[in-house]
Amino acid sequence: MIAADGATVEVIRNYLVSVAEQMRRSLVRTAFSPVIYDILDFGISIYDGQLRLMAETAGGATFLGANDYSIRKIVDYIGVERFEPGDAVLLNYPYWSAAHAYDAVLTAPVFETGTRLPVAYLCVRGHWMDLGAKDPGYVLDSTSVHQEGLLDWRLSLGP
Repeated sequence: MIAADGATVEVIRNYLVSVAEQMRRSLVRTAFSPVIYDILDFGISIYDGQLRLMAETAGGATFLGANDYSIRKIVDYIGVERFEPGDAVLLNYPYWSAAHAYDAVLTAPVFETGTRLPVAYLCVRGHWMDLGAKDPGYVLDSTSVHQEGLLDWRLSLGP
């Protein structure tokens, strides 16, 4: 680990928080769902290559820290060495996302030029309203996870 003075630490910390905030603004600006752009039912996190939280931005209070478990499950399942530049992983499997099916997690690895392993991971968890559940909108009386709609796990390979 490299030692840094307090000023350098603050510059880096503020840069990372700024990146997370730009991700937040882009999500809100491009969302089609009022659950995202009005209620802010999402969470955005940035992790280092060892899956340590570096920055996150405010969304729904229940989403703060919620991506920690999901990112570990995703990287453990896929394997850090299998990630490539351009990959993205979408997950809404509630047993791995520490939530319910309506909270989808999108993760993308970040690579430094010339590196083989990810140096960071970007993670967004957002609430989807319609996944083909037994009732339109939001199901409040589910007795099975399958009544909430489609459960999905996708790895999108890079270009």
